[in-house]
Amino acid sequence: MVERTLEAGEAIDFAASDIHRVTHAGSTPAVTINAYSPPLWRMGAYEIKQSGELQRHSISYAEELRPVQAEAGSLPSST
Repeated sequence: MVERTLEAGEAIDFAASDIHRVTHAGSTPAVTINAYSPPLWRMGAYEIKQSGELQRHSISYAEELRPVQAEAGSLPSST
């Protein structure tokens, strides 16, 4: 695992196969912008199983991306 701390206005890029998690350590609000080129047709939501295994759930770009509940077994359906 690699950790990076970015200052306001900084940007990074990474490979399509990279998994990333963004956290905010500050006390003021923060915004992240993710831009993909070419556009994504499917997104991935990742669940950390109780065993520590990382499981990917493929989600259509038309579905709302929201956290996956641990050990849920399935994703909530979109409305």
